[in-house]
Amino acid sequence: MSEKSLEDLLAIAERSFVRMEAQELIGQYLEEGDQSPFEKLLENLVLAGTSSLSLLRDILEEIRATKSSLSLEGVDLRQELIEAMADLGIQPPPRISQSDLETIVPIQQFTLEDSLYDVTGALAAEDAQLLEDMCGDTGKRVANIGRKLLLLNDIEQSVMDWFHCLTYEAARSLEFEIGRTSKQRIH
Repeated sequence: MSEKSLEDLLAIAERSFVRMEAQELIGQYLEEGDQSPFEKLLENLVLAGTSSLSLLRDILEEIRATKSSLSLEGVDLRQELIEAMADLGIQPPPRISQSDLETIVPIQQFTLEDSLYDVTGALAAEDAQLLEDMCGDTGKRVANIGRKLLLLNDIEQSVMDWFHCLTYEAARSLEFEIGRTSKQRIH
């Protein structure tokens, strides 16, 4: 195996390791709310300089994939709630019927229960309790998704800020090298 092939292999392994570590730290941050381990990883990448731009891009992709997954989970929750309400013969309130996740995230337990209060009076006691429990559970799950999306937005912005800084540094460094090379040719 040539030295170049070995270097390429090591670079791929390093990228995979950093991406897996970032994935783990993102999950830990979403569960525990402690951003410091992720910030430490980010700090180390920034200190490594422009050579870590591709790793920062990988981390951004990981954050965005996690956000997408959570958004789909929210849409699935909305669909489950709509189907359960349809099974009970209930037309869902407009906020629940909309497909955009941003309309779902603000749904809280009391909002669901308040908007369905009039409907539950027309249901059998057992169905009304089932609907209230379902709305309460859905409200909690949606609030958790919303919390996680906000946390992801925070770290996404942080990674993007550093990515832009390092991109600027790389451009300035290249500009300096081009200028220096041009001056050497003139003399």
